[in-house]
Amino acid sequence: MDRIEDPITEKLRKEPGTATYTFYRIFIGDRAGIAETDAKELVQSIKSFGGSVGIKNFSEVYLHDNESMASLYSTFQIHHTQDAVLVKVASLFAFAASHKLCLANQTFVPK
Repeated sequence: MDRIEDPITEKLRKEPGTATYTFYRIFIGDRAGIAETDAKELVQSIKSFGGSVGIKNFSEVYLHDNESMASLYSTFQIHHTQDAVLVKVASLFAFAASHKLCLANQTFVPK
């Protein structure tokens, strides 16, 4: 028996879509500057990860009024077919969990 493919599902699988995920993490250091240094080190790891799996990423470190606190916000944008997006999202979430990043926002836009 032949399987009948839904044309809409087939179109979504073949055409690229865009998945966007934003993560954050708050750093608290013992002394002024420690939190900022830790956040900037994680930004370098994020850039390396994004480059290795082909995910665009944008990261920003914000310093709080309390000098021993910093926030990191990082947005990842994946523009591939739906199957490829799912594979890349799995690796992204594994990376985020290993670095204790919290999910702030997610969107998926099929094209």
